Amino acid sequence: MNLITPVADDPESSAQETIERLLGAGWYVFGDKTAGRARLKPGDRLCFYRSGVGVVAEAEVTDYAERKPPPVKGLVRNIDKFPWAFPVRNARYFFDSPIVIDAQLRSAMEAFAGRVPGASWSWLVQGTREVSEHDFDLLVGLSFP
Repeated sequence: MNLITPVADDPESSAQETIERLLGAGWYVFGDKTAGRARLKPGDRLCFYRSGVGVVAEAEVTDYAERKPPPVKGLVRNIDKFPWAFPVRNARYFFDSPIVIDAQLRSAMEAFAGRVPGASWSWLVQGTREVSEHDFDLLVGLSFP
């Protein structure tokens, strides 16, 4: 499974700081209602959309999500909002060259087949969403439109 998940700035840290802190420690977290959480398994891939910027990182899931905090003390600031933790590896960051989800990229994505590339597309990044392998590779810059 390939997922795109949004990360926004919050009063305590920027989205970049949150992503770097969690992935740098080898962990990521989801909430109780995060789409795809129950089906998450080793080998799944995640990419991280920084709100208003673009896709800025990716990582590979190495184990199933468990409803308990990661073993790194203080890693998750809002553990009550994000109680499901799972280990990740092979984090790759591209904060300096984010993948912008522009009309050209959208026109090449399977998720937008039959849709107007210039139309509203926020539905893609309003919550965690499964995407095809083709779309995931576009979103992390491994293939190009």
